[in-house]
Parts: sequence; structure tokens; C-alpha cells
Amino acid sequence: MRRIFGYALLAVSVAWMPASHAGAAPRAQIIPETTAARHGLARQWFNQADVDLSRGRVTNLVLDRGTLFVQTDQAILQAIDAETGQTLWSAQVGRRGHPSLRPATNADMVAVVNGSNLFVLNRHQGKLLWQQAIPGAPGAGPALSDMRVYVPSTDGLILAYRLKPVADPVEELHDQRFRESLVAAIENLPEREKYVMSMYYEQDMNLKEIGAVLGVTESRISQLHSQAVARIRASLKEWI
Repeated sequence: MRRIFGYALLAVSVAWMPASHAGAAPRAQIIPETTAARHGLARQWFNQADVDLSRGRVTNLVLDRGTLFVQTDQAILQAIDAETGQTLWSAQVGRRGHPSLRPATNADMVAVVNGSNLFVLNRHQGKLLWQQAIPGAPGAGPALSDMRVYVPSTDGLILAYRLKPVADPVEELHDQRFRESLVAAIENLPEREKYVMSMYYEQDMNLKEIGAVLGVTESRISQLHSQAVARIRASLKEWI
């Protein structure tokens, strides 16, 4: 079974073979730690590429900013933490029967050309951000800057597409949790205060109009609104 190894053990895996295999086609092996130690090496980690060896193979490895991107000829792209060997995500990018060209990366994205389509994914999660059909036949894999992705075609034309920035996943999670906390705080309001907030912010009604609906004075609505805001602030004190 073929394996992906950390650092220099890739070379040792082929060199270390029993004498009975002399002359046979080399195949990758897991090197025992004791054997690696005799060569002054330490096995960092090993991982299995996401590939069916009966039908496919690994075609490209791209190491960027501590992440190893493994690409197969079956349109699979796998992201592995280069320090720990942990698989971060694995995704099918495009169609299995179409050729996939070497991926390109920047700090937030990874781009792949599969067949005549360009795919841009979030490099942290493997989520597809957008897909673009490429006119003509792509001549090589894409290139990425912070602002654009570039794709060459076989006729010498180079296409450039502007990228949209990717939000920091930590900030996205923070914002999502804040929204969830805000919704929960509003749901926990007394019914009348909840009605006031809904009519004021969602239906864009003024205090006088809300008072007419609820059958109370404008000053009472102002008081209910202030109470509701105070309750929400108290519920969100860890956020604001």
C-alpha cells in the first residue's frame, strides 16, 4: 500500500527493501522507527492518500504554508497538515473522468483546473467558493495572487479572474455565535417587549404606530423598548 511520509523518509522508504525483493518493482513500505533511527532519521508521520489504487494514482503534491495538498487523477484534492499528518479535508473537485491540472494556492484559497472548468476552494475547509467555465483548452495549471487567479490556454491566451476575499474562519465562527446569542436573547424577551422589537426593527414602525397597535401610549412603548434593549445588553455582556 502506498503511503505518504513526513520529510526525508520518502526516499528511505524505497531504499530500505529486503534482499528477496532485489530486482522486483519497488513499492512503498512503512519503515520501522528502529530502521529509520539507524539512518539518523525519525519517522514524523504517515497518512493514506485518498485514492483507489486499483483505478487511480497521486499526480501532484503541493506544499504551502504548512499544508500539503495531494491531488489524484480521479479529481480528488486532499489537504494534510504537514506537521502532524492529519487530514484536514478531502473533496472531489470537478469530474473524475476529466484531467486535473496542478493546483495553486494563496493564504486563503486553492485553485484547480479540471477539464475546462476552474474551481476555487477555501483552503481551510475545502468548501467550494466559485466555479468558472474556461473558454478554450487550458494549457497549464492556474496561478494565484491575493487578488486574482490566472489560467493559461493552449493558444497562448492568459485569463485573469478577480477573487473575492475569504473571511477569517475564526471571525466567521465568532460572528455566527454572536448572531445565535442575539437571536436567543430576543426569544427570551417578555412577549410584549418582543412584539415592540419586532415592529420597531423588522416592520420599521415608529413608537406612536406601535402604541396604537398595542393600545398603549407612545411613552409606554418607549419604556418597553428601553427595557428590551437593557435585557438584550445584559444577555450579550460577554460580546459587548
